[in-house]
Amino acid sequence: MVSDQEKIEFLQEVIGQMGQQENEQLIRKDIHKLLMADTGSGKLYKYRAFSDYSFDNLKTQTLHGSKPSAFNDPFDSKIGVDIYSLIESKYDNEFDVIVKILNEFFEVCTGKRSIDNCSASNKIIFSKLLKSKNFMDYFTSCYNNASLSEEEINEHLVNHTNIIVEMLSAILADKETRKKLEYTEKLIPDLAKKDTLKGAIIFDEGEKSLKSIIHNMGIDDDVDEIALLRLLYIQQKPDEYEKAINMDRSFTEIERRINRAIDDAVYIVSLCTDHKNRLMWSHYADNHKGFCIEYDFGADLLKDSGVIVFPVAYSSIRPKIPYETLLSLEKPTLKNVNSINERIFLSMLTKDTIWNYEKEWRILISAQEEPMNIPTPPVSCIYLGACCSEENEEKIKALVQDWNIPVKKMVVDRGDYSLHIE
Repeated sequence: MVSDQEKIEFLQEVIGQMGQQENEQLIRKDIHKLLMADTGSGKLYKYRAFSDYSFDNLKTQTLHGSKPSAFNDPFDSKIGVDIYSLIESKYDNEFDVIVKILNEFFEVCTGKRSIDNCSASNKIIFSKLLKSKNFMDYFTSCYNNASLSEEEINEHLVNHTNIIVEMLSAILADKETRKKLEYTEKLIPDLAKKDTLKGAIIFDEGEKSLKSIIHNMGIDDDVDEIALLRLLYIQQKPDEYEKAINMDRSFTEIERRINRAIDDAVYIVSLCTDHKNRLMWSHYADNHKGFCIEYDFGADLLKDSGVIVFPVAYSSIRPKIPYETLLSLEKPTLKNVNSINERIFLSMLTKDTIWNYEKEWRILISAQEEPMNIPTPPVSCIYLGACCSEENEEKIKALVQDWNIPVKKMVVDRGDYSLHIE
């Protein structure tokens, strides 16, 4: 078995090489190696209920591809949105500038650096900070009291917002530095609000969830981060209510269009590494009344004409694209969706951990390469469900009687929760 983390790392590496014809044979070899490590035999399985469609696929030795929207997981192949990146891109660089200034100020105050060796900009800033009684009292008390925890320091800041305002005002006093702190300057009027500062401190501590930050600021509605951002905007800027609503609507429409573009771009064939999977027999083979086809992908993968199959990684972290990238795709098409192709490709091969019982591998078929049915690798065995009727059993045996492959039946263990092969 190959771990999900190993599969994620493998996919990230392989996806970057996709589309380059000279890499195809190398990719096939790498996938073959992973498949053998994950299955031990290179065999993959397709669970089917008895129907005209499944019988026809078996007879013609084809596999049927479905659009992601046809699957029972509403998240399948839908790219997530990294709203945190919007905050990060705007404020992280500025935060780094401020931290660097304060670190140098600390060195000056502790005698590790001479103020004469500081830049002209920092000399202006340090002069302002040294003249701020509130800030210096706070700075000195923290410096002299090594027993104060970071939590206690942050709590002190929440209750004394004027310290932060004076510190930032001193830093912004230098014209050159102010040019680097465009968004920080805009924050100052709001920093007098304790809730705003409390949220900012949590952000500073490295909390990577915008939802946690906004919840800490008093908005705990059970909605996604985009909706929470809208509610926060309305709370902080009630006079711009319509702007917040339109932002949410705009995102919803763009998200709908990009996911529709993805859905129109690909068909997916789902396979499993396990022919004794009790849940798969129940969910996809008509409650054990259907059948399961075994395909030898191990041999087929190394052929130039063979089908390429990819592992599915299960993760609690959804593949995402930056919020600002999504908004830039005003009219998603196959062409501009390809500009974020690697992330989208990964979204089609990553599923929520609740689906990990499926032990899935996938074939991705471009919608431009009709038909939806593709030739299969060699069928090496057929397994009949434990509850398969005698009539259907005879149909299968009659169909494959000239194929020289075994037909076996699953039986239910009489003592344990397990299946065996008759």
